Amino acid sequence: MPSHPRYLAYVAVALSLASTVAFAASPAEESTLLPLAQAGTVPMPAGSPNTQANPAAGVEQIVAPTNATSKKELGREVVRSMLGEAHIRKYDELEKAGGFGSQIATLALESAFGSVWARPGLDRKHRSLVTIGVLVALHLPEELKNHVRAALANGLTVTEIEEAIMQTVPYAGFPAAGQGMAAAKTVLTDLGLIGGKTQ
Repeated sequence: MPSHPRYLAYVAVALSLASTVAFAASPAEESTLLPLAQAGTVPMPAGSPNTQANPAAGVEQIVAPTNATSKKELGREVVRSMLGEAHIRKYDELEKAGGFGSQIATLALESAFGSVWARPGLDRKHRSLVTIGVLVALHLPEELKNHVRAALANGLTVTEIEEAIMQTVPYAGFPAAGQGMAAAKTVLTDLGLIGGKTQ
């Protein structure tokens, strides 16, 4: 079992979110979002890129870039630090293509990354734990592969990723967890972090 005392609470929240899949916020809920001008720093695990020490918080902080004048730009910084420049290029290509579905890239950068991943309150390592639980429960192995990569950048170990998926078994079921484990194994093997063949 994981040693982190808040781990079970994070996974329970993740699975609750996965079962409801409710993303609409009321005006009262929207008012609790941290305005970009007040964002300043975003919690990050120690050793992450673009960080500065904050011993009082027990984590390092990513400093919001000076060019992040919008949630979209802040979202780009979050994606870049977790998934790299190649992932940003994919968003740019989708936006520039125009036409059907192109605006989803902007929405993802502004909402998922610029508003949610950039919030204070949880560091990115713990946000990755929640995200892994949700993606396993929703049977989304391809998206889970992206977030296994992000979890590594956010400071999760191979063992913690494995345990995060194991924790979903009693709540999301063996098929979901097995599918998630296979997706994670593919990524970890391709990165040379574990042995074994991928299919």
